[in-house]
Amino acid sequence: MHALAEISHDIGRQTGIILSREGSVLEVLVGTPQEIYIEKLPDSRGGDHLLRGLTLVHTHLKGEPLSRDDLNDLALLRLDAQIVIHMKSHL
Repeated sequence: MHALAEISHDIGRQTGIILSREGSVLEVLVGTPQEIYIEKLPDSRGGDHLLRGLTLVHTHLKGEPLSRDDLNDLALLRLDAQIVIHMKSHL
């Protein structure tokens, strides 16, 4: 996760990865300084009422808490979890 934070710091944008339950990286995401956009997720195998089996790990550049968009993504995209890495001024 240190590499993700370092890249985010270097480019001045939020970065993220989508992980499977097995820990495989399925997607790499690069957003703006304020947000990250999830373009497409793998299809859910369990139907519309189950969690997708995916975790989103992404950075926040200014140490802010989960945003309303983050919480909406967690619920509406049926993610297992969402983890935010808070950036410090020096890595």
